[in-house]
Amino acid sequence: MMIRKMQLDDLPQVAALEQSLFGDPWSEKAFRDTLEQEEADFIVAVNAQNEIIGYCGAYRALDEAEIVNVAIRKKDQNQGVGAGMVRTLIEEEKKKGVHFFILEVRESNLSA
Repeated sequence: MMIRKMQLDDLPQVAALEQSLFGDPWSEKAFRDTLEQEEADFIVAVNAQNEIIGYCGAYRALDEAEIVNVAIRKKDQNQGVGAGMVRTLIEEEKKKGVHFFILEVRESNLSA
């Protein structure tokens, strides 16, 4: 698995994954608009077949960042993909001066 910055070419796969996981999914345009925001950083996890198996992002404000949209393809959940992406994202945000992180998780989401 490789974790890297989300690119515009990733958006069809990201939007399809989003739609498969959530009842009120973001559109491809919503992801595109987000990638254009200077204070937003999104990353993807890619498997050996070059398939996007997960993504997450963060929005920065001063020295804080809120981690959002941690999403992993169902068959790849509970294998450390989410933890790896969150660790990578935190390290990248620290390089940009972030010291405090917020991540909201539903109480029922025990694996998170």
